[in-house]
Amino acid sequence: GTAGTFVYGRFLFKNMTFDVLKDYAPISMSLNSPSYVAIHNSRGINTMQELIDYAKKNPGKLEFGSTGNGSYFHLAGEALKHAAGIDLLHVPYSQANYPQLQTDFLNGRIAMFMTTWFNVGPNQHRLKALAIIDRQRSRRAPDVPVVTDSLPAFEPFVVWWGMLGPVGLPTPIANRLAAESRKALQQPDVAPKLDDLGLEIVGSTTEEFATMLRQDINAIGKLVKAIGL
Repeated sequence: GTAGTFVYGRFLFKNMTFDVLKDYAPISMSLNSPSYVAIHNSRGINTMQELIDYAKKNPGKLEFGSTGNGSYFHLAGEALKHAAGIDLLHVPYSQANYPQLQTDFLNGRIAMFMTTWFNVGPNQHRLKALAIIDRQRSRRAPDVPVVTDSLPAFEPFVVWWGMLGPVGLPTPIANRLAAESRKALQQPDVAPKLDDLGLEIVGSTTEEFATMLRQDINAIGKLVKAIGL
């Protein structure tokens, strides 16, 4: 829930700790929302390589916004810095001030924001999507490269929504829930609404979800340790 914190694959809630891979059974990753390395057009940067070159010549001169220390948007920016060996200025906003972050970015006050298609799609006249933070290109913007095209050491992780059950959940039940979830997400009165929100339907199997969880926990864990967060 929103009152908890997710660190190193564990949910920290009040005085209780839950290990995702030990205390829960993966059922299905339902949706995800990959972010883009987006920069305001006023900065005159058009490719990832131009961004890297500029940042190396001007350390700390490009700022990126987030919804606070430890948030997804913060970690995405730190992952970019770490993989590219560059210095970007982190400007944290509170979650409650997310609308202000959007406004400041779209007006050019903040140079960069690792934002989703919900912001990128309707604002391409004001910003440039340099790369997508995902393991493959998006059908929405097939010409936008993945970050690893420029930075092979970058380990992508995305915002996702999924279903977890109690540890020990019988495999046939988990598989049935995953299958029914996929059917529900593809319903003609559901899929278009999700698409309008910039969300990608995943509908993974239980095994695929378990693999993706391990990949995310590994990538974020290594990053947090590397930057000393």
